[in-house]
Amino acid sequence: TNALATNINITLVDPDSDGDDMPDGWEVDNGFNPNDPSDAPQDPDGDGFMNVYEYANETDPNDGQSRPAGSRFVSLTGADVPPYTNWATAASSIKAALMSATNDYEIVMVADGVYSGETNAVITFPSNCVMLISAGGADNCIVDGGGTNRFLRFWNFQDARSILRGLTIRNMHSADDQYASAIDCSLSSPAIEDCTIISNTVVSGTGIWGRAALSFHPSHSTVRNCVIAENNGGKG
Repeated sequence: TNALATNINITLVDPDSDGDDMPDGWEVDNGFNPNDPSDAPQDPDGDGFMNVYEYANETDPNDGQSRPAGSRFVSLTGADVPPYTNWATAASSIKAALMSATNDYEIVMVADGVYSGETNAVITFPSNCVMLISAGGADNCIVDGGGTNRFLRFWNFQDARSILRGLTIRNMHSADDQYASAIDCSLSSPAIEDCTIISNTVVSGTGIWGRAALSFHPSHSTVRNCVIAENNGGKG
């Protein structure tokens, strides 16, 4: 008798020849080059989201109306229920939502409002690729340090796929010029876009480090379309 083979599992894998986190088949279907990683950060439809984010969030990279909606959410009126995957259960703090964004190319969406206190301070940006973006722009989404707290640090070798967009960062304070008060980039090169960074201070301390509201040491960060004004401290 002939025995029939059973329980055979076959998994088809779409290769990623250029290692840009977008499978070859998806790239070909959308008109990209599966052997050129430089198309991953491009944005052909001009909707503000890189191709690689569009792939990860299952939207159309060639349609400006097809935009990622976000994977984690922050709102002052949310129920604060982990893992914060919709507006109803949104985190009440930016720190909680960012720490829950453990997958590459997650988008943390922040609702309008003024965010303050310890849960919105001294935040280390995730080492995986994440966007932190406001829903309503910098005029409406404000992080206020109250003159006592630092805000955000990129310390995990991030590149331009780690993105901060559309927040006002104000009244941050660092009591030691070893640390910037608003955004501190050390050995990291994120993209900082459409932000207002205003009225942040650093105490000069020993004067050895000379950090101020923003610090890049060393870094090739991209700062685009930001308002940076009335910040004081350190040597800058």
